[in-house]
Amino acid sequence: MREYSTIFNGYQPSPFRAGAVGHREKDCDMGLHDTRLMDKAVIVVGAGSGIGAATVERLCSEGARVCVADIDVAAAQAVAARMTDAGHQAFAVAVDIADEASVNTAFATAVARLG
Repeated sequence: MREYSTIFNGYQPSPFRAGAVGHREKDCDMGLHDTRLMDKAVIVVGAGSGIGAATVERLCSEGARVCVADIDVAAAQAVAARMTDAGHQAFAVAVDIADEASVNTAFATAVARLG
């Protein structure tokens, strides 16, 4: 079988893990993250579990202040608590994206808290 070298967004595959992409993955393996999002405000909708929760973790690790929004507010609160316990800035809000009033309330809360 022939091996191919791929480039994704300018990063070379990492030698540390098969299929990993570039030096950012290597940094993650080593527990290091850059601070390119330091003090940026971010709202993540659907952040109570899965990819949304992982996105919150990554954003927090890079210095962002994160609003964890989800229809399951208990799950969102658990993710936010995990982030604040780790020393990051995060808080939870309930949002149902099928309800315009809920979306407006969630975003108003996020803007009030994040600036």
